[in-house]
Amino acid sequence: MCGRYQLSVPIDELIDLFSTPSSMDFSPRYNIAPSQRVPVIRGWSNIRSIDPLQWGLVAPWADSPKANAPMINARSETVHEKPSFRASFQTQRCLVPASGFYEWEKKEGEKIPHLVKVSGHEVYAMAGIWSRWVRGTEYLETFSILTTAAGPCIRHIHDRMPVILHPDHYAAWLDPKSTQKKLLNLCQPVPDEFIEFSAVSDRVNSAKNDDSSCEVSRIEQQSLFQ
Repeated sequence: MCGRYQLSVPIDELIDLFSTPSSMDFSPRYNIAPSQRVPVIRGWSNIRSIDPLQWGLVAPWADSPKANAPMINARSETVHEKPSFRASFQTQRCLVPASGFYEWEKKEGEKIPHLVKVSGHEVYAMAGIWSRWVRGTEYLETFSILTTAAGPCIRHIHDRMPVILHPDHYAAWLDPKSTQKKLLNLCQPVPDEFIEFSAVSDRVNSAKNDDSSCEVSRIEQQSLFQ
């Protein structure tokens, strides 16, 4: 699964990288957690936009946004079948910009946080779906990140990872005319040769910590206290 990630560039860089307009305020984040509002790219062709959506999809039929636990991830293998995700997958797909994601390895009785990045890409896009919950004058837009089987090089950390799209596939993911077969074929693990990962500071364990110290290597952190 993907329960934390980072996006360590300001909004003006996102606008340039994705050639997409936005009026939202956003500063670099190093420990994004569920229920927080973050940049998401929606639309198609020249009407794309970067909008603030809340992480954790709320189904349109939910009695309340707080009625159930937020659905932060959707398995790519079944996203087209599950009632909570099916409609969004068909018509409301999005790109979720990130510069790295965190996973915790269970080892010798403790959980060790790791930061996983894609070599050569300061920022990439994870495959997402979004939904709009409306009750009267109230509305809330939320999203979920698709996951796939982890590649061999990081499977010892966790058996799942977010679907990270190749830049050449961004347009197809957003295209309302893309077929289900085509979309599901895009949901592949990143090849091992493009994956970089390292154990990082325990500070990332708490969502209250949200600065560059979260990505300090575990070895460097330990040396500070020796």
